[in-house]
Amino acid sequence: MITRTELEKRNISLLVQHQISHGWLRPSQLGLDKAILDATIPFRDFLLEADLHDFTRQELGPDHKVIVPAVLMHPTGQLVESTASLYQTKRGDRRVWIKNLPDIAGAGDLVLCIRRGNGLGLVNASRENLHDSLILADEASSGKESVEPPPVEPSVFPELFAKLKTVAQKGFIAAPVEGSTSVGRLLESELGIQMNSSKTADYHGIEIKSARSGSRRATMFAQVPDWTRSAYAGSGQLLNAFGSEKAGERSLSCTISAKKANTQELYLQIDRDADLLRIRQNELSPREVVLWDMAQLQDRLMSKHAESVWVEAAVQRIGDQEYFRFHRVQHTRNPRPEELIGLIRKGAVTVDFLIREAGDHGYLFKILLDELSSLFAHSKAYRLA
Repeated sequence: MITRTELEKRNISLLVQHQISHGWLRPSQLGLDKAILDATIPFRDFLLEADLHDFTRQELGPDHKVIVPAVLMHPTGQLVESTASLYQTKRGDRRVWIKNLPDIAGAGDLVLCIRRGNGLGLVNASRENLHDSLILADEASSGKESVEPPPVEPSVFPELFAKLKTVAQKGFIAAPVEGSTSVGRLLESELGIQMNSSKTADYHGIEIKSARSGSRRATMFAQVPDWTRSAYAGSGQLLNAFGSEKAGERSLSCTISAKKANTQELYLQIDRDADLLRIRQNELSPREVVLWDMAQLQDRLMSKHAESVWVEAAVQRIGDQEYFRFHRVQHTRNPRPEELIGLIRKGAVTVDFLIREAGDHGYLFKILLDELSSLFAHSKAYRLA
């Protein structure tokens, strides 16, 4: 079982606090000896978000290797030039090797990765204090490096709250589309936010979530399972195993909880020894289905919801048209990732599968709105109208 040290937790919290996108690697001794590391999901997600590399668009084989410049923070404080080699094996396994990585990290160390210029910056978060790390220097500012962390930006919640009140004063507004996403699409439109699939926050660092009044749950984030360690290797296999035919199309739409198994006999289980969240089938004779790294889910929570608003809308339907009136908002800051395990166990955080033959609609982690105050150090509700 790998648990994060207090230094590692402080270093990750520093990046989250200053909204610095990051990924991580934890090399094994075998990986260091062979100069080959698995490009883990947290690392691949970071590369994609930082616009440094997209493994899904890379052709197979070493002939299509991509080299990205990198800088390593040496324990002496020196910045060491390096490169990161990114490639896929002919079987589709994602790999990375970082030149001179053994100079700064040993087996089991947590190596944090950020974007630095047009490449990677890497620091050993198991040994170094990021407050003292030159790797965080902002190269965009005249090329000068600073040992000071970036300043904390003041919250823009008052500005956003004023805009939400203006939207609320309009009363009931016609939804632009039908379906479960209509309330969120309407709110984004009214706030002038373009719909996108980015993992970054919606409004100047604040994540915006919306739900119909009466809904008990809201989506926190979407996160695909770790297919490389799961019993089922992709959405297609899950669809074949657990889906059903609806309107001429095979689909799998269900909620999965740790409290009890659903109609597909699927349930959540926390594996504290391995630090994993598992979905299993059949409580009497359990079978593995898919899994997530708990540390990755906690990182996802911290990066996605450093500051958020959760907006509720009353619903009115006239004929075939749906209307929404936004009337309540809950403002949260400073997530407490250590609470995530307990909330999953009590059934307050669940996972929704939304899989169709036409494509995935996500693996959605949802929370009971009544439990937001349990997950965030700051949580306060306001009336909009």
